[in-house]
Order: sequence, then C-alpha cells, then structure tokens
Amino acid sequence: MLVNSDGLFDLNSHTDTIAALTVIAAPTQIYPVAVLADNPSGYWRLNEGPDNASGNNGTLTHDYRGGHNGYYTNAVIALPGYNPIADPDTAAQFGGSFTMDSYVADIKDVDFARAPSAVSGGVFSVEAWVNGANQVAAGIVSKGYNGVLNAGTGTGTEQFVLDVTGNPSTFRFLVRDAAGNGQVAQSSIVPYNPITFQPMWHHLVGVCNQPAGRVFLYVDGLLAGSGAIATNVGILAQPLPMTIGARKSGGATAYDNQWSGLIDDVAIYNSALSSSQALAHYYAGQQPPIITLQPTNQTTPENVTVTFYSAAYGAGTLSFQWYLSDGINPTTSVAGQTSPNLSFTTAVAQSGNRYQLIVTNNYGSTTGAVAQLTVIGGPPQFSTDLPASSSFGLGHIVQLRVAVLGTAPFTYQWKKDGNIISDNYRISGSQTAVLTIICGAVADNGNYQVFVTGTATTPSTVDAVTVSASGGSSAAFNAAGTGWTMQGSTPPIMGNNRLELTSNLGNTARSAFLTAQQGVASFNAAFVYQDVTGAGGADTLVGGAGADHFLFKARTDGVDKIIPVDVYVPGCPPRPEALLEGVVLLQQRIQNEDLAERWRGEPIVVGG
Repeated sequence: MLVNSDGLFDLNSHTDTIAALTVIAAPTQIYPVAVLADNPSGYWRLNEGPDNASGNNGTLTHDYRGGHNGYYTNAVIALPGYNPIADPDTAAQFGGSFTMDSYVADIKDVDFARAPSAVSGGVFSVEAWVNGANQVAAGIVSKGYNGVLNAGTGTGTEQFVLDVTGNPSTFRFLVRDAAGNGQVAQSSIVPYNPITFQPMWHHLVGVCNQPAGRVFLYVDGLLAGSGAIATNVGILAQPLPMTIGARKSGGATAYDNQWSGLIDDVAIYNSALSSSQALAHYYAGQQPPIITLQPTNQTTPENVTVTFYSAAYGAGTLSFQWYLSDGINPTTSVAGQTSPNLSFTTAVAQSGNRYQLIVTNNYGSTTGAVAQLTVIGGPPQFSTDLPASSSFGLGHIVQLRVAVLGTAPFTYQWKKDGNIISDNYRISGSQTAVLTIICGAVADNGNYQVFVTGTATTPSTVDAVTVSASGGSSAAFNAAGTGWTMQGSTPPIMGNNRLELTSNLGNTARSAFLTAQQGVASFNAAFVYQDVTGAGGADTLVGGAGADHFLFKARTDGVDKIIPVDVYVPGCPPRPEALLEGVVLLQQRIQNEDLAERWRGEPIVVGG
C-alpha cells in the first residue's frame, strides 16, 4: 500500500500482486549431478507434469540452470525417461499423433554467434537423451530452420542443430559459420536398435570447438562423427529462438521437421565438452552395456578352431555369457564361454548351431545378434579355388591362394608344370594355402596347382601364371601427357622430352606420375636447371630474375648418383652367394679405403 507525503492513504495507490517463489532442491541422481558439475548454461529436464491429455499447450518448460524457459506445444509429458530406475525424473514425447508442430517453443537468449573477425571462435556443446524410431530430417535440438549445407539461395539458418538425416536416419550435429555454410559431424548410428529395430535410448553430445577447428558428435559416450570448421569464419548470427523436438523445413513453413519419440535432459554449455566428459555423462546415465562388434555367421572345416568375435562397453564391470540360440532368443548357456569371444574346436555335429552373446553390468543386460556356424567335413573341397589364369608385373610379388573346407588337418603341396615347388630365398609357402614368390620374373611363367590332402587328396584348378613387364619402359615426356598423371592446383607443363614443374608461379606444388606400374630395381633421378630471364622468377643468383625451370629424367640404373653406394649386388632378388660376396667386398672396402676418399670412387659391382 502507498501513502502520500503526509502519511495519509493515497487513493491513487495500488497493492501489488503477491508472487510465490518455489525453490527446487538440486537433483541428487548421478546423471544430473554430472551435468551440473560441468556448468551448463541451460538445462531443460523436461520433467513437467502432470500431463493434461490435450497437448499441454502453453505449459512452461523450465530451464533449471539459466532461466531460458520455453513452453510445450502438442506434446505428451510425464513419461518415463532415459532411466526410470536410477532417475525417476520424466521425459517428454513429441510427434506421435502429431506430424508437425509438436515441440518446445520459444527458448530465447541462447546464442553462440561469432563474427568472422572475432578474437576467438565459437565454443559450445549441446546434449540430450533421445528415444525414437527411423525418421527423416527430424530436428531434436535446433536454433533456426533447415536448408542446404552451403551458403546461397535457400540456405538454412540453423546456428546449430542436433538432428537425424537420411534413410535410414542417422544422428548428425551441424553448425553454420557466419556465412551460412554448414559444418557437419555426421554419424552412421541409427536411433533405433539395429537388431530388433525397436526405438532405444541414445545419449547425444554435439560439440563445436572452433578454435581447434573441429565439430564433434558423440553418441552413447563414443565419438561417432567429426568435421572441420575454420577458426576464422565465425558462427552464424540467428535471432530465432531455440526449439526442442522439431524445427521448420523453411522460413515460412510449420515446424515440420518433426522428431517422433522421447527427449529427456537437454543441456547446453558455453564450453566444448571433452571426449572424457561425454563418456562420463553417458556412464552416469547407468545404461546397460552396448555391443559394438557383433558376431557373424561362419563356415569352417571340421576339426579346426573357430572364433566368433564381439566387443562391448558400458559403465561398471561387464560380464559375458554365450548361449545357444533358437535363431531369435538365447536358449542354453554354453559352458565355460564367458569372454567376449566364443572359441572352440569344430565338429560336423555342431553344424547349424546358432549362438548369441549376453553382456551384463549392474544396470541391465544386452543381447547380441544371432550368428550361425556351418561345419563342412569330409575330403578337401575348395571354398576359394585358383583362377584359370593370373597375370603379374615383372618384379612384383606373385601370390596364389586357396581356402579349403573338409576334415582337418590338411597338408598342401604346390606344383609348377607338374613339378614340386620348394621354399627358397625367393619362394615361401610351398606347403601352405598361400604360395608367395617375391620379385616375379619371366622364368616364373607356367601352370600352377596345389594338391590338398586330408581324408583324401584334392587338386586345385590349374592357374596359368604370366609374369610380364607391366607398362614396359617409362613413358617419355610428351606434349599430350600420354602415360602420365598430372597433379597440382596448376598442372605442370609437359612437352617433348621436357617437364616444367615451376613456371613463374612462385611457390608451387606440382607433380607428374607415370600411369603404368613400373618394375624398377634401381634408378637415377637427375634435375637439369635452366635459367630463364624475365619478370616473375625467383632466381637472383644466375642471370637475374629468371624463373626456375627443371627437367626430370628417370633411368633404371645409377642409384649411386642419388645415394652413396659401396657395392652393387645385381639380381631381383640377388642370389644368396652374391649377397655373401657383396658382404665380403664391403668388409674389404671398409678395411682398405681411406675415409676421406670413401664417397669419391665408383661402387664395386659383384661379379663385375
């Protein structure tokens, strides 16, 4: 009540409305405690209630940290959240029966804009728990409307967005620089369970660390995507409010990039959360384990060791148990198989068995994909046979391989033109499934075959091997550039017997590569300098300001012109006795040669 200066009641005075202040105790659950410990600038727990069964339009959405409140539109609230057991706090559902305009609206004063000339780039993070099925172009947390990635007509105006794109949909974090260009961290992770195709909870953290030149997307605590953002291009200014649950597909549309599913505990930070913080937040959510490597079907011989591989991670201690499966669900546990990988010796009786892994921690369990075993017994049979013919380049590695099913053990014997092959200094694997010949020569041409013995002997297909000079001698420099691949922002200039790697362009990175593979035992590289007078050159040592021009030539001899060589040992590869002779000659040269004269003489050639 107001009174005048005489202490009398003022008829024009007013009594203010009484407002009640309610102080909410800080949460004690592990996840919100972890979020608050990293000092978010906004934290929407989406825990309002009760639900009014009519969209909750206008119901306040509280920012428990920064006071940037919004309000619900066409949403269902007070639903179980990311972990109803560990955190009874509830979540909100968007979409569902609403194909658009189901979201949290009008979250103001959230802004990470930076001018291109700003001293420091933008640094911020966006975090949320989400649960949804496959959907297209759905905005989860957005500031602005959708559009093309690059600046120009139709450019979107999102300052940032956590969303899903593609079909099947995968999580993405997008940040636009001050010019409107989208910088993306794209994941390959779908919002639903890839085995059951049912919606599941995922923890998302999008990070913009412009001073470091990167944007990141973490899904369930692990890096799922990253991209580059220049340090000096700023962050798009965007006056539109932030929204949760949907965004516009254009400036004049409804909020039709609609997320369909649950969202819980949205937070933003004026800092770049680290990988360890993202993982710690996910672990604080106390979720069941995630299997990152699923086992796959295998076909194997009998009487060999087979291994089904898997990998998983999660909060706390993980335990593993493999089970037989009916093709959908685990049935009987496999005794003694309590590690991430399932290994045992195969028998034909096991053929057709299906296996599944269950991984457990203190917060639940996760069942892996079904993997089936097929065991083939009996005489050797080829699952991978030799081709009818093979071609290899001169000097290249010649490698032939087979894969065999049947009852192990197996023995192998390779033959060429019907003659037994033995291992030597150039050949290995003559009694294995893989035959390797290093430095292929014309003398290696012939018909190759491997004989595999188990309960019987089975010959492979005959492989007609041809070793030839692939590409022949090096292509000459020519005006058309035939036989060469030019590289560089400005391609080099090639003429007859001439290659220009610099051409009055100052600092230049240019190159030319032979298109055909070459078999080169040794080589000589020579650069021939040509001084060209005239403006634009950098040469001030000879002939004034001329440009630096170089000619390049390759030969298959004279490696001593590039690096010092004491002894040449010819051959590809050299024979053992030639190597021994080379070592003896090297020892003699070390003992007898004057150190000052060491690199002035010509190299000694073995056998020369």
